[in-house]
Amino acid sequence: MKVMYSVRSHKGNVRENNEDNFFADGITIPSTLGNRPFSVAGNAITPFVLAVCDGMGGEESGELASGITARKLNELQRIVRTTGAKCYDAMVQSVINSSCAEIKSICNRSGTTLALAIVSNKGTYCYNIGDSRIYCLKNGAFSQITNDHTQGAEIAGTGIITHNLSRREKGGNKLTRCIGIGNCSDVDGYPKISGKFRLMICSDGLSDMVSDEEIKDIMSESDVTSQVAENLLQRALANGGKDNVTVIVADIQNSLFR
Repeated sequence: MKVMYSVRSHKGNVRENNEDNFFADGITIPSTLGNRPFSVAGNAITPFVLAVCDGMGGEESGELASGITARKLNELQRIVRTTGAKCYDAMVQSVINSSCAEIKSICNRSGTTLALAIVSNKGTYCYNIGDSRIYCLKNGAFSQITNDHTQGAEIAGTGIITHNLSRREKGGNKLTRCIGIGNCSDVDGYPKISGKFRLMICSDGLSDMVSDEEIKDIMSESDVTSQVAENLLQRALANGGKDNVTVIVADIQNSLFR
């Protein structure tokens, strides 16, 4: 099965550096890019991996952490394609553990989030650590698939923070899990998504700036993934662009569902 996807990554309006990275069927942000905007689109053959990493730590350490983790996903994709496994949980955790160890060996003050989807013929399997998110639009129904690992989400008791509930209340945006800082975190997995749907993976630079209602509307307004990804990026920038913004949009089975 072929899946069309599009990616956009931008440092935003305020940050000097882009500490985000991503993985899309073997493609990551090249280290030579600097802080220029990056975009890519393609048709991937299942099974393959899509992911967003949001680095933290200041200076260049956040970029190192997100870049290490993004590049480690090449190994995950290779394993996914060669083993034919029915469960990916242990594979994902193993790659996270390896990323955590490498990050710590370079800088113990940097880390990264991870939101990851393994797209296969049998379904799409989603995982996360931190507050990068995965959304789904299926048969007109819009939902946030992942739970945020933040103090605010834990206070809310749901793992989901709406745009109207400030993530910064009571330190709400402080991460409770990430890759690289502290003990290696356990990844959360979610029920398999089957059928036809549109998937969106993003860093909090998008979800903090754009409400769920806006995200749903933009995800529904075009059948071209590159246009949707660009429109989401531009809305985040227009609404303030206070952080780095990275977004992946993928049409599973190349269909649009309103």
